[in-house]
Amino acid sequence: MTGNEVFDAAAAYLAQTRQDSEEWKPFVPHWLNLLLEESLPYENAWRTMQGLELLEKAPCLTQDTMDEPLEYHEALVRIALPYGLASDFWRDDDNDYRANDFRARYVSALEDCLRGEPQPIEDVY
Repeated sequence: MTGNEVFDAAAAYLAQTRQDSEEWKPFVPHWLNLLLEESLPYENAWRTMQGLELLEKAPCLTQDTMDEPLEYHEALVRIALPYGLASDFWRDDDNDYRANDFRARYVSALEDCLRGEPQPIEDVY
């Protein structure tokens, strides 16, 4: 998924399209960068569970890179990030109830991405 596809998904929570949401376009890369940074520990925990190389830093989006694929766990990009971005949209719209609701959904989706982390066990018998 790309940054613009996350934008599309988040706008859909407001029953809008990206074209209907042009007033947010200049802010979306910055809001997504904050969400990507916040979700980096979850991404790296997932990578640890999968035996993949950890990311040293979160991707950084600009208006020019919004159509490039985000190299994050699919559940983070498809579920958590749209919730987080929708929270920013509602906050900008001065709708605290909806902003808090979508922020809670974002945090819950982050946690749902890591249902459990495998740990080695040692037989003590």
